[in-house]
Amino acid sequence: MGEIGSWFARTFPEGLVISVGSPGPGRQWFAEAKMHDQSVQQRVDLAMPQFVESVQHWQQESGVQPNATALIGFSQGGSMVLEAVKAHADLAGRAVIFNGRFITLPEKASTRTTVHLIHGEYDEYIPVHYAEEGRSV
Repeated sequence: MGEIGSWFARTFPEGLVISVGSPGPGRQWFAEAKMHDQSVQQRVDLAMPQFVESVQHWQQESGVQPNATALIGFSQGGSMVLEAVKAHADLAGRAVIFNGRFITLPEKASTRTTVHLIHGEYDEYIPVHYAEEGRSV
């Protein structure tokens, strides 16, 4: 994500671009499970405090406010970003998600965070229909 983050940082020079790496084994935020398994939401919820704490740490270190923060993530990291901005409306002004998904669709869209869902058609782990569902919120 470093290359992509660098590109966004040049485009967003007054802001902060954050991509939080997973502390878990294999760069996973939550243990593998079928993506429709309800336990995935519980696993994400368990990891969320550490994720949010990391984002807030970098915001404090840099002195950049949440509205000038862009969170980027791929796959599980993208899902963590989506779930974080769903649960914490003031965490970031922008979210850029590559092949991630909402684990549970939000009841309504937030107007505080601009969300960009970028997804390939041939993802065997997180099929593109999840991005299409997320776009409809």
